[in-house]
Amino acid sequence: MEQRQHNQSLQDQAYNALRSKIIYAELKPGTRLSAIGLEKETGIGRTPIRESFVRLREQELVETRPKSGTYVSKISMERAENACFLLIKCCSAASPEQKHRLEQILVESESLGHSETRRFFDLDNLFHETCFAIAGRHMLWDWMKSVNTHFERYNWLRMVSQDLDWEPIRRQDRRIL
Repeated sequence: MEQRQHNQSLQDQAYNALRSKIIYAELKPGTRLSAIGLEKETGIGRTPIRESFVRLREQELVETRPKSGTYVSKISMERAENACFLLIKCCSAASPEQKHRLEQILVESESLGHSETRRFFDLDNLFHETCFAIAGRHMLWDWMKSVNTHFERYNWLRMVSQDLDWEPIRRQDRRIL
């Protein structure tokens, strides 16, 4: 039993590490994944890495091509657009305290410089998560985050693109508020 819990923990570690690398484009769409290479890179065994491939495949973050291998999937714009639709549907009349919390997130976001891309990205996600929580739909946010990583990947790539102006993202969040 203890060995199984340890393996699950390693599988979770492998999954979280790979998911993060895919979301933040450290592993770009189309990249071939090697369990042996990832074992050397992460220090996690091949079995937990292969098990994490199953979870990543369920989220459509990786795809397995017969006789070829496992690859980071392309971003699905349809799935990314579905996530935007859900966010808009979850926005509801917020109390003054809830509006204040959203305002605080936006103010912190607006104070960041371009070198703080990861923090800006995290705050933008927090803003959206807070909208779902205000609408009483936090469970929907958790579900969406687990199944619609394409939206997150798309947003990250958009954030790190050269010359991306953050102002339209801020204006969009202000319109939501």
